[in-house]
Amino acid sequence: MGDASRTKRPLLKDLPQWFFLEKYKRTEGLDALGWERQICVRRVCSSQLYDMRGSERIFPERDGLVQQALASLRENPICDLSRSPFDHQAFSFCRAVDFRGARAVRSMTLGAVYHRLQGSRKAVARAD
Repeated sequence: MGDASRTKRPLLKDLPQWFFLEKYKRTEGLDALGWERQICVRRVCSSQLYDMRGSERIFPERDGLVQQALASLRENPICDLSRSPFDHQAFSFCRAVDFRGARAVRSMTLGAVYHRLQGSRKAVARAD
């Protein structure tokens, strides 16, 4: 792909030379589950990169696999979980995720937990 096929916009001027916006056209067809799976793959890669920096490694045998996955994502940012390297066991959780029909759950901060506990204590005190 030459410079003519590259999308240039003022806000995108600082992106790396290898980045082509056209590669992301397939995202138009992703539903919520598709997005979750794509994000999950990146979480697996991110966790492994974090693990690579540590002194007490958890999955050193996955280093090469994750490097292959990241190289693949650079060329084709929308991965197919049925093809190598994404069909490996390391990414099995991403294939198993299926939130269709599930209710959304928001994460709670430590402050939210504290306030909820305080509210429960007040309710118990009033009941006494």
